[in-house]
Amino acid sequence: MERTPDDKGLNAYFRKGVTAVRDFLYGFFLHGMVREVAGRKRRKESVFFVYVMGDFVGLPIFPNYYRLRLLPYCFAKLGPWKRTILRPKDVLSAVED
Repeated sequence: MERTPDDKGLNAYFRKGVTAVRDFLYGFFLHGMVREVAGRKRRKESVFFVYVMGDFVGLPIFPNYYRLRLLPYCFAKLGPWKRTILRPKDVLSAVED
Protein backbone atom coordinates (compact mmCIF):
# COMPACT_ATOMS: atom_id res chain seq x y z
CA MET A 1 0.00 0.00 0.00
CA GLU A 2 1.43 3.30 -1.09
CA ARG A 3 1.41 6.35 1.16
CA THR A 4 0.11 9.58 -0.17
CA PRO A 5 1.12 13.04 1.07
CA ASP A 6 -2.27 13.32 2.78
CA ASP A 7 -1.49 10.28 4.97
CA LYS A 8 1.72 11.83 6.26
CA GLY A 9 -0.04 15.09 7.10
CA LEU A 10 -2.85 13.24 8.88
CA ASN A 11 -0.35 11.13 10.82
CA ALA A 12 1.58 14.22 11.92
CA TYR A 13 -1.66 15.95 12.89
CA PHE A 14 -2.71 12.90 14.94
CA ARG A 15 0.69 12.79 16.69
CA LYS A 16 0.46 16.47 17.61
CA GLY A 17 -2.99 15.85 19.05
CA VAL A 18 -1.78 12.87 21.09
CA THR A 19 1.19 14.92 22.35
CA ALA A 20 -1.10 17.78 23.34
CA VAL A 21 -3.45 15.43 25.24
CA ARG A 22 -0.50 13.71 26.94
CA ASP A 23 0.99 17.05 28.02
CA PHE A 24 -2.38 18.24 29.31
CA LEU A 25 -2.89 15.08 31.37
CA TYR A 26 0.65 15.31 32.75
CA GLY A 27 0.04 18.89 33.82
CA PHE A 28 -3.35 18.08 35.26
CA PHE A 29 -2.38 15.00 37.26
CA LEU A 30 1.39 14.94 37.84
CA HIS A 31 2.94 18.40 37.63
CA GLY A 32 2.17 19.34 41.23
CA MET A 33 3.54 16.08 42.57
CA VAL A 34 6.72 16.37 40.50
CA ARG A 35 7.33 19.90 41.79
CA GLU A 36 6.75 18.76 45.38
CA VAL A 37 9.20 15.86 45.03
CA ALA A 38 11.79 18.17 43.45
CA GLY A 39 11.37 20.63 46.34
CA ARG A 40 11.80 17.89 48.93
CA LYS A 41 14.90 16.62 47.13
CA ARG A 42 16.33 20.15 47.02
CA ARG A 43 15.75 20.64 50.77
CA LYS A 44 17.30 17.28 51.68
CA GLU A 45 20.32 17.97 49.49
CA SER A 46 20.69 21.35 51.13
CA VAL A 47 20.77 19.82 54.61
CA PHE A 48 23.25 17.19 53.42
CA PHE A 49 25.49 19.82 51.84
CA VAL A 50 25.38 21.98 54.97
CA TYR A 51 26.69 19.01 56.92
CA VAL A 52 29.33 18.02 54.37
CA MET A 53 30.41 21.42 53.06
CA GLY A 54 29.30 23.83 55.79
CA ASP A 55 32.79 25.08 56.51
CA PHE A 56 33.03 26.47 52.95
CA VAL A 57 30.26 28.96 53.70
CA GLY A 58 31.40 29.75 57.23
CA LEU A 59 29.54 27.22 59.39
CA PRO A 60 31.92 25.73 61.97
CA ILE A 61 31.09 22.02 61.80
CA PHE A 62 33.74 19.64 63.06
CA PRO A 63 35.27 17.75 60.12
CA ASN A 64 35.30 14.00 60.43
CA TYR A 65 36.51 11.09 58.37
CA TYR A 66 33.17 10.37 56.66
CA ARG A 67 32.74 13.96 55.56
CA LEU A 68 36.10 13.89 53.89
CA ARG A 69 35.23 10.60 52.19
CA LEU A 70 32.03 12.13 50.73
CA LEU A 71 33.81 15.23 49.48
CA PRO A 72 34.77 13.91 45.99
CA TYR A 73 31.14 12.94 45.25
CA CYS A 74 29.79 16.33 46.31
CA PHE A 75 32.43 18.50 44.71
CA ALA A 76 30.64 18.75 41.32
CA LYS A 77 27.54 20.29 42.92
CA LEU A 78 29.44 22.66 45.18
CA GLY A 79 29.22 25.74 42.92
CA PRO A 80 25.42 25.77 42.40
CA TRP A 81 24.78 24.92 46.06
CA LYS A 82 27.06 27.70 47.25
CA ARG A 83 25.28 30.23 45.01
CA THR A 84 21.91 29.04 46.36
CA ILE A 85 22.96 29.29 50.00
CA LEU A 86 24.70 32.65 49.68
CA ARG A 87 21.98 34.26 47.53
CA PRO A 88 20.34 37.23 49.26
CA LYS A 89 16.86 36.35 50.44
CA ASP A 90 13.87 38.52 51.19
CA VAL A 91 10.56 37.99 52.98
CA LEU A 92 8.70 36.95 49.83
CA SER A 93 11.18 34.17 48.91
CA ALA A 94 9.42 31.78 51.31
CA VAL A 95 6.13 32.35 49.50
CA GLU A 96 7.63 31.22 46.16
CA ASP A 97 8.59 27.77 47.49
